[in-house]
Amino acid sequence: MRKSIKKIKNNKSTVFFICLILSSLLWLMLKLSKEYELEIEIPIVYQELPADKALISPYDSLLTVQLSDNGFYFYGRQFLGIKNEIFIPLSMMRKNTSGDNLDHYYITTTLLSDQINAAFGSEKNFRIISPDTIHLFFSSLNSKYVPVKAHVNAVLAPQYQLKSAMKLNPDQVTIYGDAKVLSLTDTIFTESLSLENISQNYATEISLKLLHQLQASPSKVLLNIEVEKYTEAEIQVPLTPDILSDKKINIFPKNVRIRYAVSFEKYKEVRMEDFIALASADANSPEKLIIRLKKYPEFIRIIDFSPKVAEYIIIN
Repeated sequence: MRKSIKKIKNNKSTVFFICLILSSLLWLMLKLSKEYELEIEIPIVYQELPADKALISPYDSLLTVQLSDNGFYFYGRQFLGIKNEIFIPLSMMRKNTSGDNLDHYYITTTLLSDQINAAFGSEKNFRIISPDTIHLFFSSLNSKYVPVKAHVNAVLAPQYQLKSAMKLNPDQVTIYGDAKVLSLTDTIFTESLSLENISQNYATEISLKLLHQLQASPSKVLLNIEVEKYTEAEIQVPLTPDILSDKKINIFPKNVRIRYAVSFEKYKEVRMEDFIALASADANSPEKLIIRLKKYPEFIRIIDFSPKVAEYIIIN
């Protein structure tokens, strides 16, 4: 008997929730079936731009339109992430031939009905809010030769190091644009790139990061990263005094211990005579000498050396 009562209560709860869901859906359907007005910003894509001219900023990049439709349409746009664009070819615009500026094009937005219909569908009711006229200004395209630098963060695998500096090919490009923008641009960087755990040579094509007012030729460069496996080693090098004196000088200690990283293929090429360690006078501590490495093979990487200071006596 108790089980029957419990079953009846569960059935009533299920029916209640189903009715609640259906009533909510009905309310939503009625709500979405109503007519709404919504302001929408449409990105403008310009076509047929002259290759020998630079588009001067700022210029209109958005068209604001008031659209009338039911809620189903607006909800569907938002749910599906629909972002319409309006395409305006330069041939559709009028060129202003009066005055000194012969590179001025314009069009009243009331003439863009076909483009808006193409974006939203001819059955939609719309009203253009702003701007009332689109203006484009062009200047002569100037050029400049600039270096390219890599915006790359490369983390090497353990016991690997760069064999040489990262290389870009080409490492200089020609950029085109307005003279004012070019005068402020001395270097072009690549798009940012992060690499992890590199244990072999790496090459990839990478795009240049350009201001939208600029163009580049080429617009992509080849990035080359060469790596090599290395080992650590130590060597003792005699200290050379770097002090002006007509008397004999004794230095303590006599040698400096240098710890360095070297590739396996270059390991046997390291020789003691390729190092010069100098002990120079310290202005802050006249009784001590500062040790510095003046020379060492360019194919090794110094990790550390010790000691950093030495003492000396002058023998009369």
